[in-house]
Amino acid sequence: MKKTITILITLILFSLPVFSQSRAISRKSKILTPFVTSNKDTLKVGDNITLLLGTKPDGGFKYVQLLNYMNEPIQPASSRMAMRKSKVLFFKEEEGVIYVFTEFIVANIEAAILSNELKIK
Repeated sequence: MKKTITILITLILFSLPVFSQSRAISRKSKILTPFVTSNKDTLKVGDNITLLLGTKPDGGFKYVQLLNYMNEPIQPASSRMAMRKSKVLFFKEEEGVIYVFTEFIVANIEAAILSNELKIK
């Protein structure tokens, strides 16, 4: 019984930083101004983005995450999200990284474009 409680507490303590990192961006303010990528493409609210293929070995996405109803990232997008188009709702910035938010996903724009997980236009 004591061993079970110790294991449970350990698991909870190790899982807290994981959840806090993904939800920290939900507290950042929305950015509605256009964003210019390193490729000189301009992405603005209302533009369409297309998810291409995930770069993980199982086909999942490395830089794209699914959102819950409160615009909080909950898990990496699976291969089932490939080839879907989404309309940009807003952007957020955390530690110098710009993220794009749509209805169902959030993506690290630069990393997703450079790894061919996301296409603008």
